[in-house]
Amino acid sequence: MVSLLLAGMWVEYGFLTRQYDALGEAVRGIYLKTFPEAKRIVDPLGQMKIALNEASKEAGWEVSSARGLVIDVLKDISDRIPKALEMRITRLLIEGDTVRITGRTDSFNTVNDIKGRLEPSELYESVTISSATLDQAGKAIQFELQLKRARR
Repeated sequence: MVSLLLAGMWVEYGFLTRQYDALGEAVRGIYLKTFPEAKRIVDPLGQMKIALNEASKEAGWEVSSARGLVIDVLKDISDRIPKALEMRITRLLIEGDTVRITGRTDSFNTVNDIKGRLEPSELYESVTISSATLDQAGKAIQFELQLKRARR
């Protein structure tokens, strides 16, 4: 009976070992696809985390950034602009210390209202309406806001 139990455990151990090895190879494959320039691979998961942190720092997205997290910017915009406002964001670009919001809304007053709601935020030094024009159909306002991220 004990030998049967040990045999079952040995089979399960072998199965788990093969599964572990397969997952390790999958992580290694993802690492090689993501970072084809990598020459020496010791710990693909650890190396991937380091490379992603470095890329985030270059893009201005690092966790300890003086300008805060990208997710903080998204949350701030969501919190400050009420759902009741007729607005659709068509593009949001966060690059370094600049945030550009492109979208459509129902009136020029709504564009000014959005700007006014974002200005008090501690995350931005300034909020500027880059453009606000009537669309070709004459039914909506296309706008672009430029936000300069504040230094923290």
